[in-house]
Amino acid sequence: MAGYALRGYTLDLQTNDAEQIRAFLRQHQSPANYTLSQPLQKAALIGRAVEGWHSAKVSMICFSVGKPLAPGMPGDFWLFVADQASIKDAALDSRPQFSKVNRLAAATWVENGKVYMLSTTADESVLRKFL
Repeated sequence: MAGYALRGYTLDLQTNDAEQIRAFLRQHQSPANYTLSQPLQKAALIGRAVEGWHSAKVSMICFSVGKPLAPGMPGDFWLFVADQASIKDAALDSRPQFSKVNRLAAATWVENGKVYMLSTTADESVLRKFL
């Protein structure tokens, strides 16, 4: 999923309205009952996309947190959400696990039956501020 954010993408829905995003996700049978941290709730919503990953529906919510954006990149923070039951052998912890995926800093965790991955092209210290 990290590669999807890095390749450049088209959002299925461009809006800063959180309820429109959740309604669109529900309409497309993609995870819509996700939880956002307080800092992410304050970040500028850009939109969302529905992607498939190993036969699982994955919601991608795109944010902009104020840094200059690369050409073709509508946002600089991406939250991916999938139902935990749809990710075979998901062995994740409720505490964020940090990694580097290509040019992205990523944090993955499980919460309330959902698998989350928050990623950014910024470094891990910036990522931690949004958890």
